[in-house]
Amino acid sequence: MDTDHMKNEHNSHQRPQQQITRSYGEWLESYVAAGYEPTLLTFMFREIAGSRSRQMQEMESIITKVYASFTTRVHRHPPKDLTKRALWIGCADWPVPKSLSKKDHFRNILSNDGLHYHVVSLTPMRRRFPKATVEEHLFDNQGVYAPPNEPLLQLHARSIEEEDVAKATRYAMKSLDRNRVESGYTLVLPLSSSEVSYWNEKLTMKPGMMNRKQARIVRREDLKEQSRLGRPVRSN
Repeated sequence: MDTDHMKNEHNSHQRPQQQITRSYGEWLESYVAAGYEPTLLTFMFREIAGSRSRQMQEMESIITKVYASFTTRVHRHPPKDLTKRALWIGCADWPVPKSLSKKDHFRNILSNDGLHYHVVSLTPMRRRFPKATVEEHLFDNQGVYAPPNEPLLQLHARSIEEEDVAKATRYAMKSLDRNRVESGYTLVLPLSSSEVSYWNEKLTMKPGMMNRKQARIVRREDLKEQSRLGRPVRSN
């Protein structure tokens, strides 16, 4: 039995969540092959009030703002071609019980019942801080990305070896593999143009104004954009 056949047979037995994670890993590896620097980011937050869904929405909003700030420090003039910007893919996560019995290097690990986010970052080497790694840049600018008394408590970064990108992706997306979150809650940045339009429209509309037909149109346009960018399609 040849290697490709064995690989295809193995993939056919994977659960949908595992296939999505694998697709994201392959997508990230393509960026590494193009010369992008891989880094594992962990976002820890102070206590955020509200339901679990509300907490996740707030956290993703904060991460999106951090990404926007990071982009301006990578590019003096961010390229319109989104594929030339840094790529962030992540997911919500919770500490496993065994880790709670050990001394954790994150403060307030139990804030928000331990909810935090892992993100795999791929950053182009042509950037405004060419002599520093992303890990070094984020460490040196912690006060910029996680100011005191703001909801984001800490942004931890660790460089990833090129050959470990797929492994890091599985680690960052393990809550998806374990069915703790749905694939639609995967965080992918930058936002596609249709997603930006969707959120801009959503923010300016009164609740309930977007009917189901409009939502389907937005979703269809989003899928087209995701396909154009080479992104694995996220199901609802």
